[in-house]
Amino acid sequence: MAFSEDTSTNIGTYDVVQAFKNSQLCKVCESENARMNFSVLCCPPCKVFFRRNAQMDLNTNQCIYDGHCDVTVKSRQICRYCRFKKCLSVGMQRELIRASHGPQNRLRVNNKQLATKISSINISRNRIIFSLGVIPTLNLLRNDRSLLTVEQWSLLSNVVNVYDAKSPVANVRNILSIQSSFPPKIRLKIAATNMMDIIGSQFVAVYSFVEAIPEFAAMPPSGQATLMERNILNTGGYSGVVIFREAGVCSSEVFQNGFLSKYGSQLTNEVTKVIGRTPMDLTLLKLLIPIVMFSTCSDVVFPVIKNVDRDNITREETGFLPNTKHLLKIQNIYVEIMFKYMIYRYGYDEATMRFAGIIKHFLDQSMCSKHANEVQAHAEMVETIVIESERLLISKDRIDQ
Repeated sequence: MAFSEDTSTNIGTYDVVQAFKNSQLCKVCESENARMNFSVLCCPPCKVFFRRNAQMDLNTNQCIYDGHCDVTVKSRQICRYCRFKKCLSVGMQRELIRASHGPQNRLRVNNKQLATKISSINISRNRIIFSLGVIPTLNLLRNDRSLLTVEQWSLLSNVVNVYDAKSPVANVRNILSIQSSFPPKIRLKIAATNMMDIIGSQFVAVYSFVEAIPEFAAMPPSGQATLMERNILNTGGYSGVVIFREAGVCSSEVFQNGFLSKYGSQLTNEVTKVIGRTPMDLTLLKLLIPIVMFSTCSDVVFPVIKNVDRDNITREETGFLPNTKHLLKIQNIYVEIMFKYMIYRYGYDEATMRFAGIIKHFLDQSMCSKHANEVQAHAEMVETIVIESERLLISKDRIDQ
């Protein structure tokens, strides 16, 4: 009994001490040595950051990571937008920033005056030229780019921007909105049809997205058609994870009634769990899509051997794709970008865990895609999209010739 009482006392003392330490942390980045600044406990770096960025307009500035950056001691320099937004969310007040009267601070002018009236300022004997306009966020991070090169940053941004441009999320939201406007009986009748339209749009969007990737566009039409047929099942399925998450499909009546009626309760539960475990950083998922598309053996466990003749497209399908070395080289480009991006955002240890988590998440989704393809309506829909994609590829090639 004495031992039990001592243990309880020790635990209670530790909790109190830990709670006291936590109360002294910076409310923005959770670093130590926090002091009360602008009505909030914050560390000196966050105090300086808030003062320097007090004139930032969150309506005109944007976050390159969808506005969901984690602000910690290690990552606080990554995104200026999210850090300043958190400063405001924890209660830091611009009104408490007092104008200083020192000889150097007299030269400080707010950003609007700098952008409209001043092109250069003399400070003592040196003349510093300030270029006007908004400075891109990436230019502020030259020392924080980790292993990513400028070309890799550009490729990463292009992949995300192209995916967002081709994504059917807006159309999916419109389908869900129209569905909710009908009476209950009609909603129940059209739920399955709307659900199949949503799923079909995610596979069609994959074709639009992939054809904009330079490495895919440089391939011959036969290679493009082969990749589409072999990898669209998993690529379209994983793209659907992003679309379902962004459009809120799983919480809709269309999914709860339409998906259930088409695919059954077991697959409905599996899909719901996979969507619920989707990583918050959707940039990683968007990077994974070209990695899967350039895979040489996504269905190697179930190899398909058949002769295909569709509109002058004749080839033999086997368990492996031709020119595998070239495809692996392309795939490695995006794998390298993904892992460097994760190191850049989360550090090496957490990046390793996140990378493993994404692979596990993809494998879980792949099983959902496999089970979905066992439903005849689903398999026929995917096959129709593949055939139409092949026709488009061949017709474009003939036009180019």
